[in-house]
Amino acid sequence: MHRLSNELPRAIRQQQCGRGIRRTAAVGHAGMANCALHQCSMCGKTYSWKSSYHRHLREECGNQQRVKCKNCGRQYRWRDSLNRHLKYECGVEPKYMCSACGRKFRHKQLLTSHLRKFH
Repeated sequence: MHRLSNELPRAIRQQQCGRGIRRTAAVGHAGMANCALHQCSMCGKTYSWKSSYHRHLREECGNQQRVKCKNCGRQYRWRDSLNRHLKYECGVEPKYMCSACGRKFRHKQLLTSHLRKFH
C-alpha cells in the first residue's frame, strides 16, 4: 500500500473544478462541496473554496461599518488602523528630511528607500 501511494501523482486534479490540490486534501475538497463556485453578489468575485468566499464577505464586501478620521476623512476597516493613522500620519509633520533634495518623510524607512533609489 505504501509503495502504491508513492507512485501516485503529487497533485490530483479535481474533475469538477480543475483545481490542483494535494492528494491528502482531495477527500476534504470533494467531500465538502468546495468545487462549486461561490460568487459575491456585491462585486462579482468568484471563489472555489467556501472558506475564501466567507473571508471575502467578512473582510471586503461585508456590511461592517468603516471608521472615519475626523481630521482628513480617510476611512478604515479597523479602529486600530485609524488609531495608527492618527498617531503616525494625520497632522504629523514629517521628521525625516533628505539632505540631497530636501524631500520630507514621516518614516525613516521611506527616507532610506528614497536615498537608495534616487541618490
